[in-house]
Amino acid sequence: MFQRIQPLLPVLLLVLSLHPIHAQDFQPFNQPFKSPIRTSSPFTSRIIFTNLTLPNSLIFDSQNNILLIEQGVGVSALRPSSSNDTSHPLGTYERSIIIQNPNLTGGIELDEVARSLYVTTADEVLIYSGYNPSTRTVDALGKIQPYPAVVGIPTDGVSPTHTILLEYPSDPLNTVPRPASAILISTSSSSNTSIAARSPSSGISQIRRIVVPDVQILVFPPPPFNWTRDGKVVAYGLKNPAGFAYMSSPSTSTSSNNNNNNNNNTGGTTTKNKDLSGGTTTKIKDLYVLDSSVYIPPSPNSNSNSPSFGSSNPADELNLVHIDTTNDSVVIFQDDPPTQSPSAIPYYGYPDCATVEFPVGGVGGGGGVGGGGLERGDQFSLGLGAQGAVGEGFGDGVGDGENRDDKWCQDEKNNVKPVLTFEAHAQPMSIVFQTLRSVLGGAMNPGAFPTFTTGDAFVALHGSDVRENGEALGGFGVAYIPFPLTMNSTYAYLVQAQNLTSCGTEGSSCIRPTGLAFGNDGMLYVTSDLTGELFVIETDPQAG
Repeated sequence: MFQRIQPLLPVLLLVLSLHPIHAQDFQPFNQPFKSPIRTSSPFTSRIIFTNLTLPNSLIFDSQNNILLIEQGVGVSALRPSSSNDTSHPLGTYERSIIIQNPNLTGGIELDEVARSLYVTTADEVLIYSGYNPSTRTVDALGKIQPYPAVVGIPTDGVSPTHTILLEYPSDPLNTVPRPASAILISTSSSSNTSIAARSPSSGISQIRRIVVPDVQILVFPPPPFNWTRDGKVVAYGLKNPAGFAYMSSPSTSTSSNNNNNNNNNTGGTTTKNKDLSGGTTTKIKDLYVLDSSVYIPPSPNSNSNSPSFGSSNPADELNLVHIDTTNDSVVIFQDDPPTQSPSAIPYYGYPDCATVEFPVGGVGGGGGVGGGGLERGDQFSLGLGAQGAVGEGFGDGVGDGENRDDKWCQDEKNNVKPVLTFEAHAQPMSIVFQTLRSVLGGAMNPGAFPTFTTGDAFVALHGSDVRENGEALGGFGVAYIPFPLTMNSTYAYLVQAQNLTSCGTEGSSCIRPTGLAFGNDGMLYVTSDLTGELFVIETDPQAG
């Protein structure tokens, strides 16, 4: 039986190519993992491709080709063999590089209606137009390729890797497929604690949403959006929002125009505060966001920084962001940045506040963080001081002169608590929800995930090099979390490195899950960046 267990303790010249490289390659079926793994029943795992270059995010097109970022290389396409394919055995994949661009950093999305492939660099979102899933090529018919979709993403103090998510109009009947209606883009901090992240105007450690007007642009390429001018901050104070996804409502779970990874990016819109007199209807979408917390180094002079506390705390997080899409249809191009009241933007704590995972040392017993008495999920202050003293020059008026102590962090008017926690140093990187669309697509495939996982969450936990007693503390696997997602939720590792004593060390070949996507076959595909592996998790027909 499949067991649900409690959490375990435990990386410039632009080179462009519009066609695949002629030297394609494939690998024999059933290659071994570089390091042993353990897989929970009733699932099994197998390698799809090895020797990739820092594989990161991955998506599927309508022909079930896998498109993935190889950092330092570009975009690769992996085509599955078929019963009509005499060149390769069934179950193998042929790899070709469809875009050569060593500056791509991680994000990738595909709008098949517009035939646009979105990718990220350190300071831009680029579009390669004319993607053809049958030939796995991008061909703009002689037009500029690529062209910028979003410019001005900050680089000072920001990690070069950005996650993007395309959002599509809600259309339960899916009668007329439509192109993407919004772009979500994240930035992460390049340092452990960045005081600048306290300000939404800094551009650091936040998610911005850019609405794409439903109008025809008569010039090519169309003018790019600007991060500052056009991007609305939907959440800030997120140290490393590496992965986020909308949770679909059952009524919209098959309506997505986004065919690439079977996630319904319509977002399962919930209507709230409906004005029956004919006024505005408020439309809210629920976005689930992963975040890695700060590292607290051991200190002999503080209970809260003791080795036992810092190895088990703070928790990594899953946060919930409510996104108001009510005024999307009235967005117009403008020269000035969108007006946002800083106090109206939800703040998720970084760099000031963190979350207890395991109450040890002074956290649960007095004399340490918060004077003791804190439990799992509670908030505590990292003691960085008042913003008025160290945050001058941002001009937001957010908490100026306030002492962001434990009491401040525990007030939910100041700081939004996570809905769920992961063990410290797990480093969550990607989240997907199993949708009804994926379940139906895999209905005839014995390897498809069970129907009981519909609506549930799956998270790639990358793991870190923080160790205790010679063993990695957590991560190095893919976690399963049944819905609803709450602080009382537990999660199980579907797949995890078998020997955590070797993980996080120099030369280690433990899996480091990075990207996740459900295929059209109902199975879960996973990239492992530092080991260069792509593998799949599937139901084992022999598990009973």
